Amino acid sequence: FNNTDEDKNNGDATLKLYHASEWCSFSRDVLNPKNGTWVLLKKELDNTIINGKKIMFEEIDCSNVGDSDKGYDGSLDEETKDIDGYPTIKLISDSETIIYNNDISQSNHKAIVQLKEFINSNI
Repeated sequence: FNNTDEDKNNGDATLKLYHASEWCSFSRDVLNPKNGTWVLLKKELDNTIINGKKIMFEEIDCSNVGDSDKGYDGSLDEETKDIDGYPTIKLISDSETIIYNNDISQSNHKAIVQLKEFINSNI
C-alpha cells in the first residue's frame, strides 16, 4: 500500500460519498464525527498520494434528490442515476467511475480495511 506524500502525481482520484443523512440512518452512521467509517478513512487518507495519485474525498448530500417539493433542481440526476441506496461510494480515477459495493456501515475496522483495498486496487 503506497501511501506517501511524494509529489509524483499521475492525476488525481476522487472518492465520493453519496449520502442522504437527512433521512437515512446508515448515512448518519458513516458520517458520525466520532467513529463514522467515512470520517475515519477521510481523516487518514484525504489528500494523500496512493499509487502515484492524490486522492481527495468529497461528500454529496442526496437527501432531497428527486423531491422537487424540497427545492431539488435536478442537478444530481445524471450523477446519481446508478445509485440504488445510501450511502454509496464512487471512486473516480482516470475518467473511470467505479462503485464500491461493500457495506461501509459494518464494523469500522473491517470496513476501513476493505475500502483501503478497494482504493489501492483501483487507482
